[in-house]
Amino acid sequence: MNPSPAPPTLRVLYVVSLFPCWSETFIVREMHALRGRGAQLAILSLKPASESIVQDRAAVLLEHTLHPRGTLASIAALLGLLLRRPLVTGGFLLRLCGGLWRQPRVLFNSLGALCRAAGQWRQIRQFDPDLVHAPWATYPATVAWFLGRLLGKPFSFTSRAHDIFVEDQMMAAKLA
Repeated sequence: MNPSPAPPTLRVLYVVSLFPCWSETFIVREMHALRGRGAQLAILSLKPASESIVQDRAAVLLEHTLHPRGTLASIAALLGLLLRRPLVTGGFLLRLCGGLWRQPRVLFNSLGALCRAAGQWRQIRQFDPDLVHAPWATYPATVAWFLGRLLGKPFSFTSRAHDIFVEDQMMAAKLA
């Protein structure tokens, strides 16, 4: 009798605002729980590492973390995606601008987050995630939504009180 083949390993790209982040131990626990179930993780941090104290459990994950490149390289990367994938990238940018034009600060910060993600596009594509997940419904979820569209893969996000009651960064569109 042939043993049944092992199920394929789930590859999850986590999109976070900052990694490591001392106050987000719950996200680190979530990541370790997924790894404990056999998932492979990559972490996209939208901000450069800046914490002076790093938890041991977060330090273990640093080798799987992508941090942003410089500003000009990130902007150039988004422009490159716009040239290579004009329908998906341009369509997403238009949708973002249409949804956030009344919130110029949020729109500007969202565009910056997309640039930082685009700067890591080659590594993200090489990792080839099955799922793009954001543990926050704000900028990380916007980036996860964008990357999911580019990759043709599903995205998910977790929402908390701040995401629901304080910030509304196109929540209805993300949920749809």
